Amino acid sequence: MNSSENFWAVVPAAGIGTRFDNKTPKQFHKINGQYIAEVTLNKLLDFEWIKEIVIPCDMDCDSWQNIKTKDESRLKFVCGGDQRAQSVFNGLRALNGHANDSDWILVHDIVRPCVDIKDIENLCIALKNSRSGAILATRVTETLKLGSKSNEVIETANRDNFWLAQTPQIFRYKLLKQALSYAFKNSVYPTDESHAVEYFGERVTIVEGRSKNPKITEFEDLKIAASILNAEED
Repeated sequence: MNSSENFWAVVPAAGIGTRFDNKTPKQFHKINGQYIAEVTLNKLLDFEWIKEIVIPCDMDCDSWQNIKTKDESRLKFVCGGDQRAQSVFNGLRALNGHANDSDWILVHDIVRPCVDIKDIENLCIALKNSRSGAILATRVTETLKLGSKSNEVIETANRDNFWLAQTPQIFRYKLLKQALSYAFKNSVYPTDESHAVEYFGERVTIVEGRSKNPKITEFEDLKIAASILNAEED
């Protein structure tokens, strides 16, 4: 890691996840006795070179008081937005006056607690050869179909060039702010940070990560994540 480069993290956590539970946000469910938010944040806190972790969230949610982390001094809670992209933008604005234009911003989903530390290290290594940034992703391994609105197969796509995007995704501070602002002005709400940077006209580097980095969206994902985390401890 280049000691002259600063890294900051933004962890959007304002989503409710209605497909999961209308009452309790996903990040406040437990895996192996720990809240998902605890597991995710503590993994990021293990990286001492991350200067601060900004968490755009529902500031009125009392559940955050139950989250135990290794170093609260490096956590900063700010108001999240109605959509993920807006939450990330709010996190970037909270770094105004702190982060330099060329600093790196690591964006990670609060509900991806199984991210592998080695994958994050590989992602950072890839930044040496990337002007704008890089993302973790896995290759599509199953047959990929293009379907119509009426659920009929239009064609079978060549899966060789398709990837499933994950997080973390890392981009330059100024670039990511500009890209998101540009997208909003054009009524585009990116589904991830790479989407915004691509729309802004920049190229993004793909770093192949492991498939065992699921985003928790359904209840059954809790069991999958618990199994992955148990295997890490063995």
